[in-house]
Amino acid sequence: MTGWITRIVRARACGFIRAADGQDVFFHASELVNAKFNDITDDLAVEFTLVRDDVSGPRAAQVRVDRRDAMRDTGRTSSDASPLSAPDRRRGRPASAVRGDNRARRSTPQ
Repeated sequence: MTGWITRIVRARACGFIRAADGQDVFFHASELVNAKFNDITDDLAVEFTLVRDDVSGPRAAQVRVDRRDAMRDTGRTSSDASPLSAPDRRRGRPASAVRGDNRARRSTPQ
């Protein structure tokens, strides 16, 4: 099946795919075949195998990211890729500023 990533839950290493037929499908980071979980973003085109689970609902297996389709659909090129994570791009600041990463500003005692 084909679809695109609609939501990523980084804290739980999972996310959701909207299948071409409109169905929302769960996926876990361990099912990613050709990408690292920390590198994926919303709106990436994917191909996957649908696994039906009567207890928890449908889930995706063997998820393959198709980066060419995702970039073409959004009008972006690989050189447009932002080093900021998706939530941080909306705020226009680097992820380190959001996390309170102040290691560079610490001074050593004298």
